[in-house]
Amino acid sequence: MILLPRPLSHLASPVGARKERGRDKYLVMDTSQLLNLPTEILVNILKFSASSTSPPPYKTLLNVALTCSALHHAVFCTENDLLWREPALALGIPESLRLDHVLYPGSSTLQKRLWRNVVKLNLAWGRPFPAKTPVIPKQQRAARQLPPVDKKGDWFGRRVVEVFVAGEGAKRENSYVTKPASVRDDGCAVFQVRPPGGPNGGIIPGLTYSLSGGPKVTCVLDPVMGKPREVILGNNRSHGWVASPLPLLTECVTPFPVQAGFVFEERSGEYRVRAVDASTAALSHSWNLGKRRPDRVVANGEILVAVTYAHPDSDGKTSQIPSNLVCVESFGGQEGRSRWKARTLAGSRIVWEFDLSIRWPQEMNRYTSFPHLKNFHITRTHLVCLVTQHPTATLGKLVGTDFYILDLETGGTVKRMKFSTKSPSTLPGSPRAAFTTALSHEFLLTDTYIVSGGAGGGLLVWNYVSDGHEPIYTIPDPLASDTTKPNGTASSLPRQCSALTMSGDGRYVAATTSDQLWLFDMVDKKVHAIYGNGRKIEARDYYARNPADDFPAGVWCWWKEWRSKRDQSGAMTWEEVDGSGGVAYLTGLDGEKRKLNVGKLLFDIAIGPHWAYLAFAMSFGMYSYVILMILWEKGLKGFEITGAG
Repeated sequence: MILLPRPLSHLASPVGARKERGRDKYLVMDTSQLLNLPTEILVNILKFSASSTSPPPYKTLLNVALTCSALHHAVFCTENDLLWREPALALGIPESLRLDHVLYPGSSTLQKRLWRNVVKLNLAWGRPFPAKTPVIPKQQRAARQLPPVDKKGDWFGRRVVEVFVAGEGAKRENSYVTKPASVRDDGCAVFQVRPPGGPNGGIIPGLTYSLSGGPKVTCVLDPVMGKPREVILGNNRSHGWVASPLPLLTECVTPFPVQAGFVFEERSGEYRVRAVDASTAALSHSWNLGKRRPDRVVANGEILVAVTYAHPDSDGKTSQIPSNLVCVESFGGQEGRSRWKARTLAGSRIVWEFDLSIRWPQEMNRYTSFPHLKNFHITRTHLVCLVTQHPTATLGKLVGTDFYILDLETGGTVKRMKFSTKSPSTLPGSPRAAFTTALSHEFLLTDTYIVSGGAGGGLLVWNYVSDGHEPIYTIPDPLASDTTKPNGTASSLPRQCSALTMSGDGRYVAATTSDQLWLFDMVDKKVHAIYGNGRKIEARDYYARNPADDFPAGVWCWWKEWRSKRDQSGAMTWEEVDGSGGVAYLTGLDGEKRKLNVGKLLFDIAIGPHWAYLAFAMSFGMYSYVILMILWEKGLKGFEITGAG
């Protein structure tokens, strides 16, 4: 037998209510009768069972699956995966979100997306880590390069990048800015090369601009080939667009979110942003910002959110600080594909726009406070902003740090979560330093959770779609059990993370220090692995984010191998090859001698966008040469015949 929730329609009258008083609220159904129903009716009954709130929907489906093998197959069958959408919504996934729009689906880029995996991943993220100090695995040495793909036998497979994050090094050499790994990037990774030097060092016209290092070269790394492919960022002169440097700020510069994967263009005082497609190493979506000069941008699909300077025609009072927040939708020239009603702007639609320095103080009734946007990321339904509060626009004193949760469709504030100044140390009795790392590296965003730095150097996990306004737990600090630290270091102080990122499937959180990569398993709640890049750290530099030495900057790359196979139905699927993955610390991705090929860049800027015209000219020249040679030969034969006659 199986227990199903009883419909409530029979309780509409007082008489019916008295008859049902004291009776069980569940309807008992004979399993044999249930299994004889047509498949469509059976699936609808299971959907109805999963819509109950007590017990939770996922528990209802698990209880049904334990009844018999036939129902177990019905619940976990891939064709019936829509059954798990209701449990996913109960865990906080927005109702309007489609499965292919979930940021981290709990599966690799090669695997089929399933609501069941989304439920499993979100359930795991909601559980805290054990209170005890975690077990620290033995540190492994990261490889220096990606090994060749093993193609022995009839093996046919793929290599996929799961984690991709930059590592800091010597400041007088080139460094890297990386885009986090994503299931949408087809297993590849996007990064930018940033040359050394100050704001005026090595500027090459036609390339995007880095506040701390001049020009950037955008590349795509294919893990199978092991070599990067450069994305041409030349001038699109056929339409008048020219790749433009980013605005140069002096006092309120923030490096987040990282701009790897975007190209900024300018034409007659208007600005346009274009995204890099990792699968093709070419430019894809395009967003027109009009005369709003961009500072930083984030994108998800066809939606982009940018913080810009005020429009030249507006009455903005803080033109020296970018505080204009604008949401833009790219529609590729197709008028009928807009998600929301908005005005058109040359291939883009402005969904909403406001000055955060005016609206947010009004919402909080704090007219003496100036909010400064430090970092922001988006999902398909929300915009999450990390904001610091200051008395004035000079940003002299920090009076508070908050997360603002905005509705992406309207731009309205949904929720505000405030950072605490107290340390969330998970080590009882250990003093922690009174500082915060919330602004020192990226924060991570899923469709329901946030991972950020916090007071005392801890890593905090927030559930921003729930009713709570505080972190739900912290990722444990494994410092006490770290056996790799040099002698003479203080054991009570936390070590700063240089960067924070997440695996493409959403299962692992990766944190880097100056010489290590830590992988935290958010499903099994443990430290998955530790890798070192061979950097020698002295005791005096153990707590430094990037010690002053000659160790080269590089990129941490964790990859996995996948093998193709056919399932029982004959469909082609992918399975992970056990023990085939690894971690490499890649250096020299910018070419020989770790220097930019300036001559090649200038050639790409001048010729790259006009390769079609160049090819046409060469073809026309060759065709003209052949025709002239044919006419010349015919002329010679004519003269010979005339002479012989």
